[in-house]
Amino acid sequence: MLDQGITYNTTMAMVAGAIMLLALVFLRVVQQPGRKTIDGWAWMFAALGLFLAVTGTHMTLTWPLKQIPVAGVPCCAVDNLTFGEPAMFYGFLVFFGAIALMRAERTAVARGVQLELVATVRPFLYAGAFGGIGLIMIAVAGLEFGMWHPPKEEPIAGMLAGSILEALYMAFAYAITGVAAITAAFAPENRLVARVFAVSLFIAGMMWLFLSITVFYGHVGFFPH
Repeated sequence: MLDQGITYNTTMAMVAGAIMLLALVFLRVVQQPGRKTIDGWAWMFAALGLFLAVTGTHMTLTWPLKQIPVAGVPCCAVDNLTFGEPAMFYGFLVFFGAIALMRAERTAVARGVQLELVATVRPFLYAGAFGGIGLIMIAVAGLEFGMWHPPKEEPIAGMLAGSILEALYMAFAYAITGVAAITAAFAPENRLVARVFAVSLFIAGMMWLFLSITVFYGHVGFFPH
């Protein structure tokens, strides 16, 4: 087994996928008649966003992931950039977006008016759309420069060693997440855009969640036994 591998971003991928899938559930909840409060949802998103923000910031500023010492495997120091920076960016957006929701709901309750959900989160969605462009560029660059090719020693992912399948999987995960981020800000006014947003967010969430499931098992194999 290898002495060095990606052993840092397992829970980060799980949290990223969970945020996307739970956002879809949240959108269904807020449309239900007679709902009482979204405070619990806001706190949940704040917790998940803070986790991504802290771990993404650490990954971005300290560059903890090192290159795997296997010839021909372009992994994994670049993940500090391709994974750490997006996690930091969206982590902070989710965290402060959740705080904004808490304050907006309390203000609405105090004034006896309905919570303006779209107006509250739209500035964060606009910012996220710019990040979505970056995610698509990561997908393009990853394929262009030969990233996301696992060593054969890694459990599960190693079965795809020498194949382009994992590279395509990762590139699509980034690209579809970018599409969801870009369309999110414009979904409330356009039904077609809303469908594209919902479908892309669901696919992206499932892909990141599946990735986390495999790496929770596979990355343990990088530790010497």
